[in-house]
Amino acid sequence: MDSKDSEKEWHSPSFMANCSVDQKEDWLKRLLHQNEISSSSSTTTSVVDVEAFLVVLKDLASPESVHDAGGPRRADMWMNRLLELYHRRKDENETEFHLDPKCYQYVIQAWANSDKEEAIVIRNRSERWLNDIIQKSGDILLSTVTIQGKNPPPRPPTVLNNNNNNNNNNKPNNNKYDNDNDNDAQTKQNIAPPPKIKPTIHCFNAFIDGLTRGRQGKNKRDRQILVENAAFSENILRRLHSMYCHRSKQQQQQQQQQEEDKINRYSDDDIAIIRPNTDTFNHVIRGWTRCKQEHNIHKKVLTILRLMESDQRENPEAFITDSGLPRPNTKSYSMAMDALIAVAKQKARLYNNDQKSRRKQHNYHDNGNSNDHRAHGHDHHLNGMDEIKEATAILKYMHDLYDAGVEGVVPHRVPYNILITGYSALASFGQHRYEYNISDDSGGEQFKAEEILRTMMSHRDNEFMEASPDVLSYEKVMLAWANSGHPQSGKRATWWLKQLWKDYDLYPESASTSSHKSSLLPTVSTYNIVMKALAGTDGALAAENVLLDLGERYRDERTDHPGLCPNSESFSIVIRAWLESADQARHVDQRIASIRRAYEWLSSLRGIENENNLSTAPQLFTGMLSLLKSCAKKRPHVLDLAQQIFEDYRQSRHRLDNFSYATLLQVGLLSYSWSDSGEDRENFVENIFADCCDDGLVSNVFIRTLVDHPSNECKNLTDRALIQDWPLPPSWSRNVKNKNNLPVPNDVKSASERLVLRRGRGDRK
Repeated sequence: MDSKDSEKEWHSPSFMANCSVDQKEDWLKRLLHQNEISSSSSTTTSVVDVEAFLVVLKDLASPESVHDAGGPRRADMWMNRLLELYHRRKDENETEFHLDPKCYQYVIQAWANSDKEEAIVIRNRSERWLNDIIQKSGDILLSTVTIQGKNPPPRPPTVLNNNNNNNNNNKPNNNKYDNDNDNDAQTKQNIAPPPKIKPTIHCFNAFIDGLTRGRQGKNKRDRQILVENAAFSENILRRLHSMYCHRSKQQQQQQQQQEEDKINRYSDDDIAIIRPNTDTFNHVIRGWTRCKQEHNIHKKVLTILRLMESDQRENPEAFITDSGLPRPNTKSYSMAMDALIAVAKQKARLYNNDQKSRRKQHNYHDNGNSNDHRAHGHDHHLNGMDEIKEATAILKYMHDLYDAGVEGVVPHRVPYNILITGYSALASFGQHRYEYNISDDSGGEQFKAEEILRTMMSHRDNEFMEASPDVLSYEKVMLAWANSGHPQSGKRATWWLKQLWKDYDLYPESASTSSHKSSLLPTVSTYNIVMKALAGTDGALAAENVLLDLGERYRDERTDHPGLCPNSESFSIVIRAWLESADQARHVDQRIASIRRAYEWLSSLRGIENENNLSTAPQLFTGMLSLLKSCAKKRPHVLDLAQQIFEDYRQSRHRLDNFSYATLLQVGLLSYSWSDSGEDRENFVENIFADCCDDGLVSNVFIRTLVDHPSNECKNLTDRALIQDWPLPPSWSRNVKNKNNLPVPNDVKSASERLVLRRGRGDRK
């Protein structure tokens, strides 16, 4: 740094280190304003340089500004201001003002970090800046890297690709300063043209990072966008890798020729030798792992991984002397395992659906006596176990590299958790083994998940803390049991929950181990998994007891664990468990008791609905109403409970639907099915019909229920309000969303007449 630069305070790395990005932007605005005043009043050289803009651009590209919605657009604005100043200085023949590739890197990274903009906007804006720096580099071959579906322009001859030319006059004139007028002016003033700015691999990494980063929102998770961005990023990587290998080889040949001829040849400054690094490969791999629905992403990922390993195999000595060479690290291998697990899930899902269809066919043709559905139980090529085994092999290979002292590869808990996640997912597709009492070698995923967890616990005992389990490790094992449908799923999940609390309580509390201890703290998600497992095996009461235990731990004054606050899913699991218990109950009183218990928990949830982001679901209300239909005829008093549930549904934040009205009507007609309840039945039918019309929810099911009921009250209402006034006023059904549920003329016919019409249509077909 010369004496002039030393006077500029922003050249210090600690300049405005504790200031916010807004404060830095205000500072740069004032600096540019002062610069404009000084430039207009005198001929003094401006003090503003690229470093001043880098102070702001670097902050806008930092991970801390990821939630700054306007950050990328402000980075665009500052970059345009910088380019305006650069072109103005260039017109004034001031060659000391040079652009820095970091400016482009930071503005591209600012767009890559954005989580508010649309995916297509992020790609277009960042690609614009990448193309701009490539264009300013004058490297025509490099400009073809980001061009898709177009023929690249012809590359002019250069010294590097024409070794027979020893004359420097063969150098192409791509610089704007190389025209005749500029050459004459610069010759007179003895001013050299400014050097061309060349992109770095960090510029490309920032662009690929924006293409492959995981984002929220429907548009940002669009399957087509994910695949296109992944394929585009892979094409960029392969072009860069190919160009680097070609140009570095040519450069070595030229240097060797120079040494042999002892001639100082001209080195072509119009080309950039850009070497992809580990981040480049990892960003591309990450892009393919986002495409969870594609069936061949594991092949894509493994191919890229082998390409990264190829340089290491071809020249192992270079990896000792050159730490910048791309090499797979823990992240690379973990993402490869994640891709394999994603494909294993797809295969297992298709395999499970195929097994279900085979069982249905055998049960239909052989009345359930055939055992042919066992024949396909060992096909690991179809059920995802091959991919699971390959992921296990990668984890073992990581251990081998770690034991050999390879830098950057540590088999920590993340790849272990990925493997457990795979087994827990496959366990959900093996429930048919317990449903149909099938025994095959492909089962026991939950036991394999337990085995991996015990391996992680042994690593912790051996003080290999990087591979020690965390709460996610335990949760995935519990989820494997919950998904498996094993008769002991609830008990095993409960045992692992107690083991997790035991490990957390017994873990030493110290500064060096505080992060490990906090990673073992159970959360509400942990308890939800256990409740799900218990609801499927031990029943609703067992799940309810776990929810009560969760509430006690959350309210315990001796601890402060906000992550243990029950959420909406916690209540929903227990409510649905009681509804399932009611559905399976043989005695009507047991069924009603289970429904009442579910309603009590739903009322408790409604009472605290506005606290801690809790909310109910409309299916919980309609589920209770549907179950009450089976109790109404034997226990007419359940109509009061049904009306209470219906009114709670009306007062909730959810909108009533046409099915809830039809269901309540059916419950009421069943409750008033006795001959001496004519007056009560009439009042009920008249009131509910009026309310349904006012709410605009009169559906075909509602009308058919009235028409088909044999009571005089329903017949009178049908004749008076439906048949005589047909067509019905549109306002009566204005809020029925599904057109298939709208009333039609045939709905006012009796059930026998509708049956004849359906049979007639079938005969004509």
